[in-house]
Amino acid sequence: MNVRYRGAIFLLLSLPSVPTISSATELRNETLKAWDEYVRVANSRMEGRLNGNTPFLWIDEVPERAQRVLEGQILVTPASNSGAQKMPHGLVHDWLGATFIQSATIEGVLAVVNDYNRYHEIYSPAVVTSKLLESEGNKHKFSMVMMQKVLSVKAAIDSQYQSRCVQVGAKRWYCVSKSTEVREIKNFGQSDEHELPPDEGSGFVWRLYSIARFEERDGGVYAEVEAIGLSRDIPIAIRWLVNPIVEHLPRNAISLTMQQTRDSIHASMGMEMSKRDSKETLGDNCGLGATCKGQTVLPVSRDAAAHRPNYAQSLSGR
Repeated sequence: MNVRYRGAIFLLLSLPSVPTISSATELRNETLKAWDEYVRVANSRMEGRLNGNTPFLWIDEVPERAQRVLEGQILVTPASNSGAQKMPHGLVHDWLGATFIQSATIEGVLAVVNDYNRYHEIYSPAVVTSKLLESEGNKHKFSMVMMQKVLSVKAAIDSQYQSRCVQVGAKRWYCVSKSTEVREIKNFGQSDEHELPPDEGSGFVWRLYSIARFEERDGGVYAEVEAIGLSRDIPIAIRWLVNPIVEHLPRNAISLTMQQTRDSIHASMGMEMSKRDSKETLGDNCGLGATCKGQTVLPVSRDAAAHRPNYAQSLSGR
């Protein structure tokens, strides 16, 4: 199964910018070609997980990982080498993160992951604005303005994405997304703020791509994301200064992003429980078939409840 360009974004705001580089640059054809090849290999690894050649979840490759995540830890690690791989006139940043969302369901997790209009609330302050542009079944198009401030430099981009989630089992989904346009915002927040043409500017971020995996088991949902991004290369003269930032930022950013996702899902679960408790209290006080405070409480048969369509079925179109 080809996983290219399928899935919903699981937040690639975590990819590092290079704040100490301010000179203008342009994305070159050889850099883009190397990026496309890197993404192709990443998709091949994912296909291996779908075919059963390797475990569906990265944490299941080592039992200790799964246990640590089940106990509440958020694991973040470079997907290869130090997380930044050099290519012609560019760098690929590739990081993995994993968490366990206790008591959650796969439907509840996907509801939050696909709630693009609320990304600016869930992932503040990294996401400044977010908007769902188009939705057709499992396919989505959306936009975000993302900002990151490091030291005295503020970097911001206006970006658009294509995404889709795919069900591969009763309690398994994977999601893939890619950026379709990335524009750097110069002088963000100032009176002379303006957007540059795509693939021009400081080269903080040129391309973004993610592969996320979700599995419901053990009383909750395991969530993983591989966040991949393309930026300009770091000049040798300042590499000693910038490398620690490049290696430090994504680890903290992915950890924060996954924590924010987990918190948002738990908050959503709390709201749903509160609504259910309210309805149950209403039924106890008013009695079935009675009208109380403008609401009529009706009995629901076990058969009717069992055949309600769930969220996963509506996403898959079944």
